[in-house]
Amino acid sequence: MVNQGKTYLLRLVNAVVSADMFFAIAQHDLTIVGTDGNYIKPVNTSYILISPGQTMDILLTANRSLGHYYIAARQFWSEVEQVTESLASEDYPINVPLNVTAGMFIAVSINKVVFRNITPSTNEEDILASSANNISWSNPISSNVPLAYYRNISGVYTTDFPDFPPSFYNFTGDDYEGDLALTNTGTKLKVLNYNEEVEIVFQGTNLLDGSAFHPMHLHGYSFYVVGNSFGNYDNETDPKSFNLVDPVEVNTFSVPKNGCLAIRFVANNSF
Repeated sequence: MVNQGKTYLLRLVNAVVSADMFFAIAQHDLTIVGTDGNYIKPVNTSYILISPGQTMDILLTANRSLGHYYIAARQFWSEVEQVTESLASEDYPINVPLNVTAGMFIAVSINKVVFRNITPSTNEEDILASSANNISWSNPISSNVPLAYYRNISGVYTTDFPDFPPSFYNFTGDDYEGDLALTNTGTKLKVLNYNEEVEIVFQGTNLLDGSAFHPMHLHGYSFYVVGNSFGNYDNETDPKSFNLVDPVEVNTFSVPKNGCLAIRFVANNSF
């Protein structure tokens, strides 16, 4: 129930596990004014597309005749997600890292993990697992990572998470060598120096015909989305189109299906 003529603020969150969602209200326009708690340049639209885990602030004006209007949501598959722009004004300044001191290129994939000697009657079993640079995360059993770090407990994790995938290939292609689909499990971390300016490029892959949106969340941080595109990342041409003037600041964003996403942030938050 709304009052005719009033403008309402809707705060929307996509709580779906791994699917981007359309959202619309019949015969009404929406104005997106914020994402993940940060203001953006207003975007007027008849519908929105929101990533898993992402939040949006939306203005709705009840300017239609009295009646009943459907609110609809539907799953959507696409290739490249629209990137909004921050206000980047004197009142709402931004601080995009320009002196990158740490860079990573992370291939995100759907892979297979082979488990051997599971039961006396089963020699091995393959299961699907997501991976980053061919490492599928394994939760530690004896402790948690922050506790192990602060109490200097050994054997819980290692600090050798790779900056690059073990091999480069046509990430978005249909053909690949069979071994590329196999991944390893591990509790591997990347250690950054305090206040280091970081750039990460996430590359979606089509291994096991598993190309899809991969929602990425940086816990305890907001980051700037400086670029996203369809296809394989080109480290010579793609950086030329990075938005370093007014990129959107978020804490969750999707790696496009068969595409890539570039983010920047300052490592100024401890555990």
